[in-house]
Amino acid sequence: MPQYYGASVVKKVQALLDTPPSDVPITTTWKRILAILVDQGIVKGKRKLQCTQLLPHPKNRSGIMINGFNARATGSKVAKVGANMEELHGAVCIEMSPFSMQQQQQLEANIKLAAGSKDMIPAPSGKEEFLTLGTSHMCMFIRCAKAGLKSCFKNISAADGSISMEILATDPDFKKMLDEGWDWVVLPWQVEAAWPTLPEFAQRALNASNAVASDATEWEVAVSIGEVFSNMQEPSWELAMASAAASDPPCLSYLSAICTIVREYGGGCQTFL
Repeated sequence: MPQYYGASVVKKVQALLDTPPSDVPITTTWKRILAILVDQGIVKGKRKLQCTQLLPHPKNRSGIMINGFNARATGSKVAKVGANMEELHGAVCIEMSPFSMQQQQQLEANIKLAAGSKDMIPAPSGKEEFLTLGTSHMCMFIRCAKAGLKSCFKNISAADGSISMEILATDPDFKKMLDEGWDWVVLPWQVEAAWPTLPEFAQRALNASNAVASDATEWEVAVSIGEVFSNMQEPSWELAMASAAASDPPCLSYLSAICTIVREYGGGCQTFL
């Protein structure tokens, strides 16, 4: 693997990173960047990684990184409909920096994330080697399950309130995700050194693709809020609304109004009251 990249490649990728999304869709630009990295041999074939090897990149979601509740909401929804590993095609990560100072910063960001999560996110083990840019919430859900943390949702809950590995393992794809992990596009650490803005750009592009795929109508969002609320071990309208907001629905600007309608007029379930 090269330790540095040619000036022409650096310039070409940087020009794409500087392309405004108003001129070219961000997902299209990301595909072009990835094609260059593959063509140059910078990125090679996919690698199967276990989630215990991965932490969210500190620039993930503009520094917010991961929401522990939304990771569980993702896991709960997948458990209801059935896991499909083919849907993990946006799995992209980058190697952690080999330099002690930068690597410590990456670890400290994750230590801080875990410390402020109210036991919703496990602390780093110190054995992680990669940082996620895509499928980050699903990866975090698997980490939470393996760490035996609380579930928040009845359909994935063990008797003690933790995420039930036994329930998840009844789904063949979920069992593979727990035991083996899945295939990732791995960017070498040098990529971030050459193009500091690339990790955040890649994350935004990958997240945009997921948001488009999961665009929901007002009715679907309302149903989602009600279902999430009724399945929570400790019901919270605020968290149920946050779960619906995670997919960036078109009705995001008036989501609280939809939540009010569900809360006041949902009916048919005493749990809503």
